[in-house]
Amino acid sequence: MDSIKKCCVCFEGYNEEHHRPLVLPCGYTLCKACVNSVAVIRCPICRKNHTIKREELSTNYVVIELLRASGNNYQSDEQSSTESSKYKDQDSSPEKNSHKNEQKEASLVNTSGISSKKIILGVVVGGGLTLLAAPVV
Repeated sequence: MDSIKKCCVCFEGYNEEHHRPLVLPCGYTLCKACVNSVAVIRCPICRKNHTIKREELSTNYVVIELLRASGNNYQSDEQSSTESSKYKDQDSSPEKNSHKNEQKEASLVNTSGISSKKIILGVVVGGGLTLLAAPVV
């Protein structure tokens, strides 16, 4: 789940200003800063060129809600920079805390209101998020 918190181009955490998550027509998400830094909007994952105007790209509210539900507030630029540098000074990386991430994902399922009888699992494939639902046995 950690990889959906950051732009797949600049690896900065999403926030309300410069790194707002914008969803491309192909379904992948980039931050506003990366979209604004290129002449032609081309998805770095599927390589599709998009002719849509930058101001017509929508904010990816799914990413925002996942960040909020996982305990990460939708951050300002200053908080995002602090968050990015936080793991550089620690002995443990986010990958080593996978058990905590699993607990956060489980609480996300319980608080999302989507279904109390299904387990919702977010799978990140190549920078995109796919949600899978499986019945609880």
